[in-house]
Amino acid sequence: VYLIVLVPVQYAVLKRLGKREWAWGVTPALALVFAGAAYGIGQDGRRKTQAHQVGSIVELGNGVGRGAVLTNIGLYSPGLADAEISVEAPEVHVWKSSGALNEPAEYREDERHASLRGLRLAQWSVATVSARSEATLGEGVRITLAENIYTVENRTGQRLRQATLRGGTIGDLAPGAVKRIPMAAFRYRAATRSDLRERMAATAQEYGENILTATLDEPLVNVRIDGSDAPPQKSATMVVVRF
Repeated sequence: VYLIVLVPVQYAVLKRLGKREWAWGVTPALALVFAGAAYGIGQDGRRKTQAHQVGSIVELGNGVGRGAVLTNIGLYSPGLADAEISVEAPEVHVWKSSGALNEPAEYREDERHASLRGLRLAQWSVATVSARSEATLGEGVRITLAENIYTVENRTGQRLRQATLRGGTIGDLAPGAVKRIPMAAFRYRAATRSDLRERMAATAQEYGENILTATLDEPLVNVRIDGSDAPPQKSATMVVVRF
């Protein structure tokens, strides 16, 4: 746009006015205008609230509905900024993991809320804040094995998306659904890493062989950045069931 305005548009306008000699003054003036506009856009971007991603893993026992939740909050700042992070969940504890320039100026915690204030983020930096809490998902997921057939019962009260059992995909599980999978049906594959949920599933496989993994539609942990309820750019909640 700058080159179009600077050359053909300027020439056409000055020619029409019969003042082509004015180009000596108009050209640097246009350069200053566009430079000021670019600076203003940049400053506006620096003032915007930090972008963030949220990934949670809740670990359950076989047939147990209550488990521990580990949440990692990734913060990206386009400019030097002080961030305030608030997390709402049962029995929550929050701490700085990496990337920030200092320790938070203030921690606050009670049974359902935890927050930290004054976390200094460098320009163009990425920092991580972690939180540990608890969650209850109905009666959990019950997995049994009889005559070389796995039976999976979803008693969580929520839809389990993209479920895998021992590394093999078994699909979605509606609330109350029962699925039977012969052991011979399993085909092991490496999880791809292009998507946040897929990367979390690959990480969950490190828990061991006898696990079920799935994702939830709704987050178990509510995160607020600088007092804003704006949703994260990316969010994923992974359920890991040991059996």
